[in-house]
Amino acid sequence: MGIRVNIYYTLIGSSETHVYSSNVPSNATASGTCEFNMTSTFSIMWSDDGNDFSLHFNFHEKKAVPPKTVDWWKTESLVLKYKLGGILDAMPAGQQQAMVNHTYLQTYRAPSHQSLICGAGYQFNFVDDKGTIDIVNVRAQPFDVVDNKFSFKLWYCVHDSPFAPKKDNTVPILVGSLITAAFLITLLAYVFSRHRVRSGYQAM
Repeated sequence: MGIRVNIYYTLIGSSETHVYSSNVPSNATASGTCEFNMTSTFSIMWSDDGNDFSLHFNFHEKKAVPPKTVDWWKTESLVLKYKLGGILDAMPAGQQQAMVNHTYLQTYRAPSHQSLICGAGYQFNFVDDKGTIDIVNVRAQPFDVVDNKFSFKLWYCVHDSPFAPKKDNTVPILVGSLITAAFLITLLAYVFSRHRVRSGYQAM
């Protein structure tokens, strides 16, 4: 899974907005918990050129209520804590916090016994226009994990679903071919007619 955060900031004495982007490195520190009250957490901490980041996922499992039979997990909150200590005169200064609106997290979910697959990934905006976060090549399953392995049952996001409607290029290709053929026929007819007219002049 690849994660990239993009933080908006200004400099002291300037109103111009700048963007600092940081990819979660492979040596980032990760930790997580799985509670009995149907909650699960996952946190990632890393530093980048003097700037400190910690990203916190909070998941919740919703048990099925009859007549429904499938339990679902969803992302309850996604919070980024950061400090741009490596950027001189960056504002706002000190420890900051940015979070994603709960409404936009509704697509980051799957049945509890399945793992979420999404190669195309997600892009979320932080509230108060503090930046964005990109998450690609997603494989997630915070509940019902057996032997520390993902379930072989997969739940695809809309972009990656093998059942999603594919764009059919048959009609555009056919139309383009017909237009090309018509143009060639017209061109050949014009050349042939010009040749006949010229031959007529020479005969006269």
